[in-house]
Order: sequence, then structure tokens, then C-alpha cells
Amino acid sequence: MTATRSNNGKESEPAARPGPIFRFLTSVRLAIVVLSLIAATSVLGSVIKQGGTEEEYLALYPEKTYHFIKLFGLDDAYHSPWFYFLLGVFVLNLVLCTLQRIRRLARERGAGKKSVPDVKALAAGGSGFTVPADSREEIFRRL
Repeated sequence: MTATRSNNGKESEPAARPGPIFRFLTSVRLAIVVLSLIAATSVLGSVIKQGGTEEEYLALYPEKTYHFIKLFGLDDAYHSPWFYFLLGVFVLNLVLCTLQRIRRLARERGAGKKSVPDVKALAAGGSGFTVPADSREEIFRRL
């Protein structure tokens, strides 16, 4: 790991780069896959009778299909652990993407700010805007 020297001579760590797990959890590809799986399971939950008895399922489906439905919890798809898992992964993806975007916007906005001496130098040079001489002192006072 390399260290960088700051202006005051002390060593500081370089900005941490997101790891592969974080990049995976914040990827748009993951969001699309998870949303597709949620949509597919929602279709299955709409097509397959929910909350039926064993007799109702055996009347509608062959025995092997019934066992498949029970094995994967498709008889109560919206309350199954794997459906909650998909929802949790989607929420995690959404929250992490939002936080990453907010952090990036804050960093960009902070980098674009001018310090007071820079603004004073621009104003004194007449760069970007002009103001009457009497209000120039008022502007400097407010800065």
C-alpha cells in the first residue's frame, strides 16, 4: 500500500477504492437481474394458486409439480424466504447506489466551490461579472 504526503508533511492514506463486492452490490446489472427475478416470481405467484390446501393443488397439478411448488414455497410465493431475500438484495442495491450517488455529487459540488480569496481575485479582476464600485466593498464584506 502506498502513502501520499500531504501539504503539512504527514503521511496520509490515499482515497479508498471500492472493492469488488461493493462494485457488484452497486451495479446496474445486479438491479436489472434482481428486478427481473422479482417480476418473474410475481408472475408465478399470480399464476399459481396461493395458500391452497394439498387437495386443491393435487386436483390442479400432477404430484411432482405439487412437490416442486411446495419445495420452493410457490404456494405462498410472496412470503417465502427467497422472495424476501430478493427484496432485501434490491433494497440494499438501491440504498448503496443512492448513497454512492449522493457522495459523488457532494464531492463534485465541493470540488467546484471557490475559496473566498479566489472569488475576491475574480471579482477584483472583473472576471465573470461587474458591479458598481460602491457595492464591491459590500460584496467583499459579505464574503
